[in-house]
Amino acid sequence: MRADDVKNFDLFKDLEEIEVKKLLQFAKVKQYARDEVIFEQGDPGSGLFLILRGVVEIYIEPGGNRVSLAKLKAGEFMGEMSLFGNGNQTRTASALSFEPVTAVMISTVDFRKLQTSGPKILSKMLLRLLLSLSRRYDNLKSEFRAVRSEIEEIQGTVTEV
Repeated sequence: MRADDVKNFDLFKDLEEIEVKKLLQFAKVKQYARDEVIFEQGDPGSGLFLILRGVVEIYIEPGGNRVSLAKLKAGEFMGEMSLFGNGNQTRTASALSFEPVTAVMISTVDFRKLQTSGPKILSKMLLRLLLSLSRRYDNLKSEFRAVRSEIEEIQGTVTEV
């Protein structure tokens, strides 16, 4: 794995090339065929996945009905919540390769090794993770408001009938 393979990730935007190379010592490249489950909701959260190639669908299945939450493409990441907490986190959604996928996985254990071996790298990455999570949260809030508005509109129509 080369630093060039991940330099376009926003997560690594603030890292110098030497820092990216140090981080990649912990990384494992994973290949997934089309329609292959990468992880399932409820699985132990084992680490962060960086999508190098392909598209991954993130979904949940409440009551057995599949609900797509997002489609992530090259340059995006998933599984970041497994990096935080006491190590007992479980996946809150499932991930399925929508097409053949190449991803880089950094395990939670290896990520935590950065606390001692690369605190500067860790602090830069954590800032980028927080910014990304904040953007995702803002997007979810906007989507929630739109759905709530649609529901209120439908309720108003039903009340009139």
